[in-house]
Amino acid sequence: MPRYVDVSVQQIQSYLVRAQHLKGRRGASTMITRATSKGAVTQCLAGLAASLHGEAGAVDGVIAVRLEEPEAVLTDEVTGRLVAHLRSTLPAAFLVSTYRDGASYADAVASDTDERRIARHLPVCAEWPAAKRCDWCNIWPASSGIIDGAGQDARHREVCRDCVLRSDAAGRSTQEGWKSLAETRLHRHLGDRPGTGPARELPTDFEQLGCLGPVSGEHNHVATVLADGNAIGKLISGLRQAGDSQALRDAPRTIDDATWAALTGAVAKIDGTDVAAWRIIPHLVGGDDLLVSVPAHSAWDFVRAYLGTFGSEVSTLARDGLVPSASAGVVFHQIKDPFSVVADLAHDLLKIAKKEHLGQRAALCWQSITHDGSARVRSRRSVTLDGLHGSWDALARFARVRKSQRHVLARALREGRDIEAQLDRVLSGDETMRSIVEPFLGTDPPIPLEQAIGMVEWWWPR
Repeated sequence: MPRYVDVSVQQIQSYLVRAQHLKGRRGASTMITRATSKGAVTQCLAGLAASLHGEAGAVDGVIAVRLEEPEAVLTDEVTGRLVAHLRSTLPAAFLVSTYRDGASYADAVASDTDERRIARHLPVCAEWPAAKRCDWCNIWPASSGIIDGAGQDARHREVCRDCVLRSDAAGRSTQEGWKSLAETRLHRHLGDRPGTGPARELPTDFEQLGCLGPVSGEHNHVATVLADGNAIGKLISGLRQAGDSQALRDAPRTIDDATWAALTGAVAKIDGTDVAAWRIIPHLVGGDDLLVSVPAHSAWDFVRAYLGTFGSEVSTLARDGLVPSASAGVVFHQIKDPFSVVADLAHDLLKIAKKEHLGQRAALCWQSITHDGSARVRSRRSVTLDGLHGSWDALARFARVRKSQRHVLARALREGRDIEAQLDRVLSGDETMRSIVEPFLGTDPPIPLEQAIGMVEWWWPR
């Protein structure tokens, strides 16, 4: 019986955003793509009776190898070589190795969890308390110097051994044609859509992405979206306990296909045919995980489309009242904000969206670093996808109200003043303000008025 060995980068999102800016993230993506490429892995396994297989599909940071026989010595040798290879190229990554036995990869994955053999390989760094911290990640001690930036913006930086590799890889990515797996797959999916041609590219940085936004003159903000499936683990466990082996084998591919279908559909939703590049930078895409950035004014359309399509695509996996879906954390931020701060906040917001609805329905939680700060606004609750759908037309109407009128409402709410009389007195066109904001009033509206003001005030689609 064949043995399937996987060696992968775990907590890959944390590793990608370890450096505080997009250059460090792009460098890490390129490092992962190069380290897990077919050529690099084949060279690493030279002389061993082991080979890469495609049964698992393409997933960021995963090397999937097949052994024809479950031999312990060969398993240890393969695992040891792969871990050493990844550790030399990704010094700060947290690595996990597993192996499973089965007639096929799907059968091996569908086996009981107890039949897996798991080993964790933590990154090791020599610590010296007096050493200068890395200028990029501020985690490991600095060990090398690099030139960061170009021209008048060039600065000397002292960085750790992981970040010096990120800097080198970020420079090589464009020179040698290396792209992250997420960028490569997204470009291929978008190129397969009817009416699209190969000339369209993906933005290379936040500045370019911001300039692709649909609102003229507002190009210094983008939105970063972190999405993750709801109740996927419970669903897989339920399928295993029910003995539904076919559904269990199909589930990983169904979920991955749903993620890509939802992503490409959402990108098409915010597409501008008059721009030279797609309005998105994909940081991490695979399984039910998504981390991307889009122009700020495109974010609401993107998230609404993505969550809706993902839920539709995975609905075939629903069992016993458990309906899989996805939730999201959305952060609006300036193009110069540290990306690690942005990603950490998006993670916190995603956790809130999942926790408040127990992972039972699609939801999102959002925040603008520019207007709310980088610390999570604890009084802001999440919004369900159904609530966003149901309030969409009301939000669009509210967005057409003069800014000065919304500012008056916002100030009154902040100061705790009664706004009832004001709602009937103030007119917007032929309507009273009350008739416009009625969907946001009451004891438990899908979107409270204060949150609705923030949603339409800054980055509502125009």
